[in-house]
Amino acid sequence: MVSRQVKGWQSLQRYNPASTVGAVLAQFSGFNQERFFVAGTPSVVADEIEKWLDVDGIDGINLRQYLSFETARDFIELVIPELRRRGRFRERYNDGETLRERLFGAGQARLPADHFGARFRDPAALGQPALPLRFAAITV
Repeated sequence: MVSRQVKGWQSLQRYNPASTVGAVLAQFSGFNQERFFVAGTPSVVADEIEKWLDVDGIDGINLRQYLSFETARDFIELVIPELRRRGRFRERYNDGETLRERLFGAGQARLPADHFGARFRDPAALGQPALPLRFAAITV
């Protein structure tokens, strides 16, 4: 029996130490029965992703490795071209556009000067007291 004093024991607590190997493996194998799981040809995967976009209103996906280390490569080389053919994935990014601009709009390439994180641009500013954090007003 593994001692509960061993570091990392907490992550194993959901498994009963008396469980058989088969029972534990059955718990691991259940992930492919979730609502947002698909495996198949590029066309089948693209069909399901389109359904998620149109019916469920998702705005992105998380790719999970399944069976091999080539999962991401297969998705990029096989599914992305199919989604592009259907007009569901952008062809290219705008030249010079930053991730921040993609998320927050043109002209938002950097944090605003009064943002707490902006002080890390200038090492001398780190010696100054930080301004209090400000939060956007919440309307209900």
